[in-house]
Parts: sequence; structure tokens; C-alpha cells
Amino acid sequence: MKLKLTEKGVSLTPIMILVMVAAIYTRDLILWASLASILALFIGDAVHILIRGKEKCSYTLSGSGSGEALESSALTWERQEIRVRIVGCSSIESIEASEWLKTVSLRRLGELEYEAILAAFFRSPGIYRVSEIYLERRGFLGLFKLRQALRMSISYKVLPEAVHWILYGLEILGIGAQAFIATYHPRDVSSQVFQSLLKRASSGEYLLSREYSPGDTPRRIDWKATGRRGRLVVKEFGEDLENGVSLVVDYRCIGFYTCDSIASSAISLAVFLTENRIPVDLVYEVDSNRVYRFRDPASLLAYVIDNVLERKLVDPDLISLHEYSSPLDINSIRELLRRISGADLEPPALGGAEGENPLELFSGSRAGEQEVVLISMLIHSVDRVIDMASTLKSLGSRLSIIAPEKPWLDSRDLEEAYRIYSTMDLAIKRLRDMGANIVLWSRRWGESGG
Repeated sequence: MKLKLTEKGVSLTPIMILVMVAAIYTRDLILWASLASILALFIGDAVHILIRGKEKCSYTLSGSGSGEALESSALTWERQEIRVRIVGCSSIESIEASEWLKTVSLRRLGELEYEAILAAFFRSPGIYRVSEIYLERRGFLGLFKLRQALRMSISYKVLPEAVHWILYGLEILGIGAQAFIATYHPRDVSSQVFQSLLKRASSGEYLLSREYSPGDTPRRIDWKATGRRGRLVVKEFGEDLENGVSLVVDYRCIGFYTCDSIASSAISLAVFLTENRIPVDLVYEVDSNRVYRFRDPASLLAYVIDNVLERKLVDPDLISLHEYSSPLDINSIRELLRRISGADLEPPALGGAEGENPLELFSGSRAGEQEVVLISMLIHSVDRVIDMASTLKSLGSRLSIIAPEKPWLDSRDLEEAYRIYSTMDLAIKRLRDMGANIVLWSRRWGESGG
């Protein structure tokens, strides 16, 4: 416990000193009586709060019993609220927890009962723990404050955003994860890239109506036919994306934030293509310099998830897939993903041999204009990315780029952060001048860079 003067007490201290000096100098009884009264107020307030400090406080956390620990998991973008009821304490003015756990409100329920709402904010994946919170209590005159520790165990296992998309993708592919999906639903897709693809894929001529099947987008439900038949019916349209969508993925990253962003954007795009049945033409991996073809979007989704797991873009200690896909372990899951993707090992390479330019396969002249989506940090081999954009433009392809919003968050110092910021800013300006659509990946979806 730490006893300190409040602002009110500090402001009254000079007055007390002046009265004391004047009383000593003049020996005036009235001044001495005034000084004694002021000292009595200070001493009384201090004694009062010290006695209050001996009260035995107990607490109850929302979701747990009295005095019990709170252990939970969350995703990086989530704000977690914890309701704390404190009993046996009086004169509580405020509560201090930690940098990631802030007090939102404090309400008095009775003479010895308070209710506080604490909000948890997470900047990155990892384990967050609090072993005690601090109560600030004040005397009846508000001259002194007492900082008192209350032991309280709160811990969160904060998962990267990519874990959400991995588990959601596994659920789509029929590989467990239902328990996780029941708690965490995918957010609305408002990204410019995704909406553009959906609009083009749904803009062809009407062909027929058929019975709804899992994976169909609700946008295509034929409500009139559904009412007549008594079961869900969807409309089929001719695909305007005759070549399908082609992807260029650069998995290179430099830390928690960028790796999570690259993995999340790649998997969520594959999820979107699968759910909306948008055909996938080619996928070019920049680091391996290979081009792959998949028989359907679900095969691509399985391949991308397996690739993210193999490259360890997400900390293996934070994934805990066995919790949501029991009895399968991560090796069994990866084996199933490889089978779904079309081969036991990898899809066959179509290009990328030495001396060849695999981007020549992204020719928009075969069946109309090609839609190409590039996922990259942009700071690795900027010249190559710009050359890539130039090549695709010359082939008549439309290029959209998804990049981490703030890659400099993974920098080791300010100098490196500024270098990353400057490089990315110049790359974005150059690519925009070339007609590329730039979308900056944010944890809250849809924050576009242009």
C-alpha cells in the first residue's frame, strides 16, 4: 500500500505551511488554533484511509466464481470486456490494471460493493497476463489517496487473425473447427478487391435456377422459386470472369504483424473465392518462381492453408488446431489438405522453369481481360513488383494488390521503420500511377488505400 497526497491535499499544503510560519512568527493563538484544525483534518483523513486499507476485499469476475482466475482466448482485433464486482471495499475512486487492460467504467453498488468494467486491447498475438490490479482509494476529505493491490488472475491467449481464417477455411473444407466457428463469425467482406470480383462473377446472363447447396452465396437465392418449392433455390449466371481469377502471392514477411497480414489476406481471399464459386485460373508463387493450376477454389483453399502452416507464418504454439479439430492433429490436417488440393505432395508446376517468365501465362488475350490479385508486402524487390505490374498491364490484365497496412510495425528500430515506410509509400504511388488498385489489409477489413 502507498499513501500519497491528492491534488487537493497538495494544493492545501502551502496554505498550511503559511499558517504555520505566521503562527510561529506572530504567536497568535487564533493562527495556532487554525493550524491545529488544518493538521487535524490532514491526520484524520490519513488515519481514515489507512483504516479503510485494512478492509479485506474480494472480487468476482464475469464468467468465473468468486476469487477465481479468468482464462480465455481472443483474436487480435477483438476488444474483450471483463465485468469485475468488488466486495468488502469502500472509497474506491479508480482502478488501474495494465497497458493492455483499461478501466472503462466504475460504479458504486453499495457501501462496500463496486462494479467495474475492464476492456482488453491487444496489439499483437501472444499470452497476456495480469496478476493484480490496483485500487485507488481516498479519504473522506479527499486529501490522501491509497494505492492498494488486489491480487487477481486474468490471462488471455491472443490468436493471430490468420488462425481465424485457417479454422474458418477448415470448416468450409469439412475438417473440424465447428466449435471455433460457432464463437467467431467472419466479418462482412467490404474490401474493394473482393467486391469487384463478386460483382464481375455475378454479372453474367441468367442460365437456370437450381437447389441451394453449401457454399452458394446468399446473394443468388431465388426467393420466388424458394417460396414455390418450399426449399432454398439459387439462380445460376454465366460467369463474366471467363479466365477466372489469377493470384500472385509473395509469402515473405518480417514479423508478427506482416506475417499475420499476408497469411490472413491469402487465406481469406481463397475462402471468398470458394464461398462464391469464383473460378481460379493460375497461382504464381513469387519466392519459388512457380505457377500452379487448381481444379476448383476449394483445392486452392486447401493448398493455401497448408502452405501457411508449412511456412510457419503463424506461431505454431498459438494455433492449437487440435482444440477445434479433435481428434486430428496438425500433421493429419495437413495430410487431408494435401489430398484436397489435388495431390499428396504439391500441385504440378506449370511454369517457372529457369529462363522462362511465368507471368507470360497470365495473358488476357486468351478469353478477354484477366483479373490478377497480388498479395505482397511490397518492400521486397520493389523493382520486381513494378516490373510484374508493368508486364501484367501490357498483357491486358487488371491488377489489384493487397498489402499489409503498416508493415513498419515489425521494424526493429525507428530508422528501419522509416525506411520501410518510405519504400512502401514510393511503391504504392508508382503502382497507382500504373493503374493498379491498392488495398491495404487491416484487421478490421475493408480499409482501402485507394
